[in-house]
Amino acid sequence: MQSGSSQHSRGSNLWWHVKAMVSPAIPPPAMGTVMAESLGLGCERRRLAKGSFAMTTPTTRAEIVGHYFERLTASDVEAIVALFADDGSVESPVLGTMPAAAFFATLDDASERNILTVHRIMSSPDDQFFAAHFTYDWTLTAGGNVTFDGVDLFEFNDDGKLASLKIFYDTHPTRAEVGNKYERPS
Repeated sequence: MQSGSSQHSRGSNLWWHVKAMVSPAIPPPAMGTVMAESLGLGCERRRLAKGSFAMTTPTTRAEIVGHYFERLTASDVEAIVALFADDGSVESPVLGTMPAAAFFATLDDASERNILTVHRIMSSPDDQFFAAHFTYDWTLTAGGNVTFDGVDLFEFNDDGKLASLKIFYDTHPTRAEVGNKYERPS
């Protein structure tokens, strides 16, 4: 664990802080509590009965990035795709470059459960680009579980929609565990 980052339990589902805006790190709330707070992003989050978070409608680009991780943890493909421009794309080390809708449908088919813990979100000075360091605890539909750290690079278009998402992680241990489990059994 890097210095200055907060401890994350597997049950917390999603917790993030913005390194440039929040210091020191804020510990996650107790399970089952209702909370609303500002992390310098102007966003509100509520813990739901199942232990996941819901965010009010995101209005800033930083909120959109946080909302993306919340919806990915909830396996809410429709809400994720709605964050992207019509021609938005995702570049993945395993699947290559795909239209966002096709990528998230493929990921959803391969996923039994997604738990993402976001450690920090950083932005470019003009808020055109955001990078998020996260840990992904992924349970596969075809069986097995893999956990890895990664970085997502988000690029926004002029309309405030995601133009592209580039996903970075070390594929060697992930490929050894996952293999080609994106393919559905016949």
